[in-house]
Amino acid sequence: MLSATYEGKDAPSGCMRHTRVELLDEITTWAYGTTGPKIHWLSGLPGTGKSSIASSIADSLASSGMPVASFFISRQSSQRRDLTNIICTLSYTLARHSPAARACVTAAVRQDQDIAELNHSVQVKRLLTDPINAITSSLDESAIIIIDALDECEDVSELVGSDILGAMFPIICASARGAVKLLITSRLEPIICSSFSNSFLELGSNQTCEVRLHEVESSKVQDDIAKFFRAELASLRQRRSLPETWPTEEDLRELLNRSGALFLYAATVVRHLREPQYSPQSRLEELLRTPNTQNLSVDDESPYQRLDQLYLDIL
Repeated sequence: MLSATYEGKDAPSGCMRHTRVELLDEITTWAYGTTGPKIHWLSGLPGTGKSSIASSIADSLASSGMPVASFFISRQSSQRRDLTNIICTLSYTLARHSPAARACVTAAVRQDQDIAELNHSVQVKRLLTDPINAITSSLDESAIIIIDALDECEDVSELVGSDILGAMFPIICASARGAVKLLITSRLEPIICSSFSNSFLELGSNQTCEVRLHEVESSKVQDDIAKFFRAELASLRQRRSLPETWPTEEDLRELLNRSGALFLYAATVVRHLREPQYSPQSRLEELLRTPNTQNLSVDDESPYQRLDQLYLDIL
């Protein structure tokens, strides 16, 4: 299902240029490192930009020549939240870029052409862990596997369980010279936190790392959201021939205050203002005229309240 990979038509857009620079650099350095953790878990509250970061990393690494196997899960699509599709697509994209993995996957399919109908633990062994072992055994191959939005999988408890990710973790951590690495993103759902806490404890802190996006310094996040607003609204102003004074600095400050640390809030506002049948100026005035009743601080951990208020304001 190539539409769900980083280069597919359904992949999320990456980060805007000049935003998230420090975090993207850190993950890129980790991806190329030959020592250190093999598994990177990027977690965070809804709307903090996990998928955009994963998309940017996948595109950047692939552009520089690193083999990338990816899947962007989405609860909005029955096919993109299906576990068999996730396993088979990761296997196929891994085989596309790695001769060692390709030979392994080809042999598995020839041995059993109905492998997609077998149970998931068998699929994972023949289509993922065996090919990962093949890459590790090769002296000159490497790859990164990126799975975005684990929490949106239809069978999330099985995905994070011992037969799938639980089976992949030790194989990846045993790979010499960091030949294969795994980047995963998710919300902090209890089932995921519990499973990963146990798995990471067994693997050891030197093999895994976690970054929680909502704990990144708020001033850095606000700076990036400000860049996003300025760039997007300047583009809108030019396309719609609006006054150079729009939006005002006071408008921007209020938008930043309401966005908090949520890129999703900022992106939703911009989409709302872009609708061609309406005046961006009038829409922004109406939006900002609505009291910020939640009165939430930049560092709050109540993203649903922010988004709920925004959706109420624009409906």
